[in-house]
Amino acid sequence: MKPRIVAAVLAGGEGLRFWPLSTPERPKQFLNLTGAGTLLQLTLRRLEDLVAPTDTFVLTQDRYAALVREQAPAIAPDRIILEPLLRDTAAAIALAAGVIARRAPGSVMAVLPSDHGIRDVAGFRATLSDAAALAAEGHFVTIAIPPSSPAESYGYLEKGEALDRPGCYRLQSFVEKPDRRRAQGFLDSGRYAWNAGMFLWRPEKLLEALELHLPAHAAMARALAAGPGAPDWLAEARRLFEPLTRISIDHGLMEKITNAVLLEARFDWSDVGGWAALIEMLPKDAQGNALLGHAVRRDTRGNLVIVEDGQPPLVAAGIENSVVICGRAGTLVCARPEAERLKDLVNQALGR
Repeated sequence: MKPRIVAAVLAGGEGLRFWPLSTPERPKQFLNLTGAGTLLQLTLRRLEDLVAPTDTFVLTQDRYAALVREQAPAIAPDRIILEPLLRDTAAAIALAAGVIARRAPGSVMAVLPSDHGIRDVAGFRATLSDAAALAAEGHFVTIAIPPSSPAESYGYLEKGEALDRPGCYRLQSFVEKPDRRRAQGFLDSGRYAWNAGMFLWRPEKLLEALELHLPAHAAMARALAAGPGAPDWLAEARRLFEPLTRISIDHGLMEKITNAVLLEARFDWSDVGGWAALIEMLPKDAQGNALLGHAVRRDTRGNLVIVEDGQPPLVAAGIENSVVICGRAGTLVCARPEAERLKDLVNQALGR
């Protein structure tokens, strides 16, 4: 019998990597960057036929609750869990575990970021089903991405002993983002995978582990297990979140437990971490341009051009290997190699 999977979709993050499309009021997960739906909507669609809408919870900030309701009308209001303060992933996941353990005892909890790119939906569902079976046996499971390059922008997972399931290993260690030389060594060794931040476990077992390693987080989760809709729930959540240590679930828990395993993904994956990653995801015309929105062009090659809905048309001619983004919040023009080094300039433009 297949385990019941309950999803906790993390949608509370902020960030300006996709400025001028992303803003503090509408961050990456709520953007339609591919023309097929917002990243949150695509995440929820991947769960269809595997997780019931009533078994899908979305964690977000109060300021984004209206966006979640607008983009995910099938998610009931009492399954939109508001993080009263940002205290990193350990707090958000602990809060979800408390609610899910109360409402769906005996289930398997799948923790999934809302802002990643996955095109092979069938492969994703098959991998998630296999991971859920492992979690139902009592394992703490992280889904690992087989690396295709010596990426410096991802954390890595070190494989330990191979288990009796294809692509499954004991999790030996978490490794912080490496420099280029170390990343190449990881790739060459075949013993490392990218950390995608996807986890599966039984929520009751997670709470037991938190009681040992992050007791304040466990106490918070149990106290708030009634979930949204309970009297004064958000005010109580704010009081209990205030003193929590800001720490990721990786550092706070997964690095400390002994029964963690990794399962290699059988699907394509991107963290959609910036314009360079988005270019790789989008279809190209015969000249290698990735285009979205109302743009008229001539003699353009290797460009990313996006015109946000509601913006005037863009005319481009004679440009190569550039990023041109026209959004409601502003306009970005840069050479493609500069696209990942814009944080200081964006903050300057925004007066931050």
